[in-house]
Amino acid sequence: LRDITNAYITWLAGISSSRRAMLVVDDVHWLDATSRDVLLQLRDAAPELPIVVATRPADDDPLVGEADEVIHLPALSTAETEELLGWFVGSVGSDVDYADAITRSDGVPLFAEELGRVLTEQGSTALAAIPTTLHDLLAMRLDAMPDAKPLAQVAAAIGREFDIDVLERVLDQPTVHEHMPALLESGVWVRGNRPGRLAFRHALLADAAYDSQVRARKVEVNRTIADTLAAEFPARAAAAPHQLAHHREAAEQFDEAVALWLQAGMATAGQGAHVEAMEHYRRGLAILDRAEEGPMRLQVELGLRLGLGASISSTAGYGHPDVETGFARAQEICSLFGSVPDLFPAVWGSWSFYLVTADYDTAASLAADIS
Repeated sequence: LRDITNAYITWLAGISSSRRAMLVVDDVHWLDATSRDVLLQLRDAAPELPIVVATRPADDDPLVGEADEVIHLPALSTAETEELLGWFVGSVGSDVDYADAITRSDGVPLFAEELGRVLTEQGSTALAAIPTTLHDLLAMRLDAMPDAKPLAQVAAAIGREFDIDVLERVLDQPTVHEHMPALLESGVWVRGNRPGRLAFRHALLADAAYDSQVRARKVEVNRTIADTLAAEFPARAAAAPHQLAHHREAAEQFDEAVALWLQAGMATAGQGAHVEAMEHYRRGLAILDRAEEGPMRLQVELGLRLGLGASISSTAGYGHPDVETGFARAQEICSLFGSVPDLFPAVWGSWSFYLVTADYDTAASLAADIS
């Protein structure tokens, strides 16, 4: 991962030094920690490259707080909202009173855009039923496509972006191809960044589609997705164990889920992405109590504790308080199993914590245990 990151930064820096270039990154608030770090490294490596980012207000974000210039975009005015609606329904304010709908949009562009799509698809009679929240408005759009809605719901369970071939295996090919055009034409879906891939136009559309399912249906769909990925797309599942872990957890298959979160954490940490690895380890620990008790659960917990402690140490240092508690619990588990190979890294992690926090007596005692 470091080699790929360094090559990417070098390539972009080379482009900016030889020609005029600008990097534009939208929706930065959705970025993962590693991608954010790449942007910060690129900013330092290529100061002559203008980088424009769009994000939600976040003063504690270094991409915003350390920017040369910050432009705060206010909410849309009434006139601007009317203009945006006009792109969908023509001249606003002629024979239909849109004032209440414009007020409900509260200047949020996505609300106004989705409102325009609803009015285009359903006519001005839909104004009487316009909800007050963006989430409900998005759900209203899906409700207007009852035949295609189940397809959107399953796709949302897969993720905001999804492969068509996976969707075809989870449902069936005729169903997918029958209703896919309607979802694309309505703007609920857009083409993905490579052939055979689709995406919800906005993450909130995916959330609305997923949330419109009852809990039992979510469990059933995620179980089918997980089984399909494991059985028919094993290479993809192995390359992205966190995705399979997510579906097993949502399917309430907690024994499989905790083991997969461990696998995902180890894979990510092996790539040097320790922030993401910590997220995976913590996801596993969060549902650990819902897995079946027994030696297997203890073994997985041991791996999660050791992995999390190592990743925290790599990012925040050995003096972080979670290092102490994590490695201490790892030692407790090792004592239950007797003499096990994992005892050494557990004691070593604790020794490192007490050494850097200047508790030399405890560190010395642990050193004696190691020897």
